Amino acid sequence: MRAGIWCKVAVLLALTYPIDLAAAQGDAPQPLSAAGDAASRVHMHIQLVLRKLSACSDLDADNKSTYATVTAEYLGDKTVSEAMAGSAKILDSETGGAQRKRDIEEIVNEADSRERQATAASLEQFQQDCRAAARVFAAHQGPFRPLAVMFPQDMALLEAHSGRK
Repeated sequence: MRAGIWCKVAVLLALTYPIDLAAAQGDAPQPLSAAGDAASRVHMHIQLVLRKLSACSDLDADNKSTYATVTAEYLGDKTVSEAMAGSAKILDSETGGAQRKRDIEEIVNEADSRERQATAASLEQFQQDCRAAARVFAAHQGPFRPLAVMFPQDMALLEAHSGRK
């Protein structure tokens, strides 16, 4: 299922981000604190999930309302919304954080572009994957597992940084 691929892409990119970015730019990125790196990983995952839901909505018109509902509920989840706000706050406060957000956006755009290009060859399979992703949302599986389960150390850092713990 492609939803699983998106999770793997998010984790892989998040874990290798500084290495890949340095190779692409020819120089090392501005180092961030541990909280900044944690915020980057969580921020990237959420952005990839949202972009996937957007692509599903765009390319599976029969189920557009389902994807809109899943997106609204995902964004309405207190943990997700707090993680989004907290990661943005951390990245905005650190030297190099704004650049990291731009770099993440570029990575997400590239992943989305590749996904949409690949979809042209297999629209039916993509739609099936999207529908399966919508079904696992309610069960909090795949990319919709709790952030604290997928990113336990990162979420602990975000919570500690926000003063909630």
